[in-house]
Amino acid sequence: MWLDDPEEPLELQQVINRLEHDAFKPLDGSLGRGYTLSNSWLSLKLTDSELNSFDYLWMSPSQLNEVDVYFQTGIDAKDADSYQKVALGDHTSSAEKPYIHFRMLFPLKSIRSYQAYPSFRALGEYQIFIRVRTNTAHSLNAVLLTDEAMVSDSNKYLFFYAGFTTISFILAAFSLFVAYRLRDKVYFWYAFYLLTIMASYMPITGIFFVVFEHAPAYLSDVFSGAGTGLGFLCFSMLCIYLLSDGSRTLNSWVKGYLQLTAVLGLIMAITSPFDIYAYLGQIVGINAILFSTTLMVCFALRLKGGTAGDWFVFSALFLTAAGVFINFSRLLGWLPENIFTIHIFQFTSLLHMLLLNQAFAERVMSAEKKALKAAQVSEQRAKEMAAGMNHELIKVLDQEKSLRIEQERFIDMISHEYRTPLSILKTNLEILELKEKPDWTGRHNLHVMQQASERLQEVFDKTIKGASWKQALEQRHEQKELVSLLDNFMDEAHVMWSSIRLNYTVNAQHAWYKSLDSSLMKTVVFNLVDNARKYSSDPFAIKVALSEAEDGSGLIFSVKNPVTGVVGKPGKKLTEKYTRGSNSAGTSGLGLGLNLVEQIVDQLGDQIDLIENDNTFEARIRLRAQAAPEEALSSFENGYKPDNSIV
Repeated sequence: MWLDDPEEPLELQQVINRLEHDAFKPLDGSLGRGYTLSNSWLSLKLTDSELNSFDYLWMSPSQLNEVDVYFQTGIDAKDADSYQKVALGDHTSSAEKPYIHFRMLFPLKSIRSYQAYPSFRALGEYQIFIRVRTNTAHSLNAVLLTDEAMVSDSNKYLFFYAGFTTISFILAAFSLFVAYRLRDKVYFWYAFYLLTIMASYMPITGIFFVVFEHAPAYLSDVFSGAGTGLGFLCFSMLCIYLLSDGSRTLNSWVKGYLQLTAVLGLIMAITSPFDIYAYLGQIVGINAILFSTTLMVCFALRLKGGTAGDWFVFSALFLTAAGVFINFSRLLGWLPENIFTIHIFQFTSLLHMLLLNQAFAERVMSAEKKALKAAQVSEQRAKEMAAGMNHELIKVLDQEKSLRIEQERFIDMISHEYRTPLSILKTNLEILELKEKPDWTGRHNLHVMQQASERLQEVFDKTIKGASWKQALEQRHEQKELVSLLDNFMDEAHVMWSSIRLNYTVNAQHAWYKSLDSSLMKTVVFNLVDNARKYSSDPFAIKVALSEAEDGSGLIFSVKNPVTGVVGKPGKKLTEKYTRGSNSAGTSGLGLGLNLVEQIVDQLGDQIDLIENDNTFEARIRLRAQAAPEEALSSFENGYKPDNSIV
């Protein structure tokens, strides 16, 4: 039977008196008050047969604040002095309990020990009172068990509750890792939501009674209350991000309501150690019904034309609602108690978490598909742009070719139109000088006119000849000492490309002279070094060498660098205009560098060789030069021999 305990707690004698006056109400079935918001007293009587057939009175759930068992030890059941008290609630120190166990166990041997007294054994039945006091809604269940049944039920209890808590932790840790890797707020809030579920279930598992024997009495309350409150906070924020994801916008009223629920959950978590938590917990509990209904409606509206992730989220919410309904139906006595109804919340919560995991996996897969599609579209656009640019490049090259032909024709025409009258003028001046035999003044004037026409012819010839760009290669040629000149160029290269390592070695014993334009020679060196820098697979393995030719004809300047794969252009194909190697993808350039180098080297009368072997590419230039064995290299600077008179 059961009796409500008012705000002013009843004393045991008052409770006994009310039992005598039939104030207690009967309970149907097992000893369980069912879901209630009030403190309670429960009454039961054990016969001799029941007392000797069972070993324990097992009560749950274990996170109830105060559960006191008053068992009869005297003959007079109507006298409060005939009872002894055992405290089993989670505000009771573990050292004061009969057993350190994760559940509330009252040993019936405490009563059987008094059966040694004949007067006590003659009673035939024994009275037990149980007082339950807690600051939250609760449901007390109690059952008589044997030793074997207690071990079996303990194992089942550990399997469901401890296993569920462990799975929650593993999923939370995995989700935190995914959130960190993806920088995803949805996974972040989901991971913390799983952690709150784990925290709220830890008191139910009774782990604090075993691990923290001398833990503060309110430790279970803090974990249970804070876990539940933070669970509402995290799940509200999670749903805000989920409902805002995609093409549909979240209704401002719904968003405001979810934010309000999150704030209420946070306040509930903060106040969990205080008495106000009892009132706030009731508000949050009532709001949970509206919260669950709102979310189910919101995700149901997204199902039409939604993603697979929306279906998984809706299914997870539906399963949770079904689990809560079955659990409350059991507590109210509408459904029988069995292993399924007792642990329905663990079953549905586990499925709830797995479905949410799948929903978020679908969300990531959907994002990957969108990214892949966007990449394919970008690639297609790039191909179209490249094709358009290639077409434009061909068009420009054709225009350049046509322009060059027109220039050549123009130069030929100008040459013809200009040289013909100039030749006529020169010829007539010579005839006048021979036939007319003018005086000194006339001869002088004719001579001046002839010199002017010759000068005009010379200027014209040079101008026409200068129209060819190759003529520029023949300008400013000076006698240079090659070893010191190339040393100077490599010093500049070291400074210009300081981020790479140029392994430069010189194997020359004396000076070598060559007539050349130093600026053009510098162009050759810098182009080869820059090519090696751009296309080398290892920027710290570029080797530059200057050595004397074996036949004594001059010097060999080589630039060698490792490459990945095959360059793919045999022979001197790479020196053709607008030609690049197959390993040049992703690097800048138009394929003009080696062509320019070849043109300069050819004009100098030298030779360039391109060699590819064992994933190594080498550009080698043979410079024909004259040796000066009697001159030391130290007497040169930048290709010049300084004047010793200058200090």
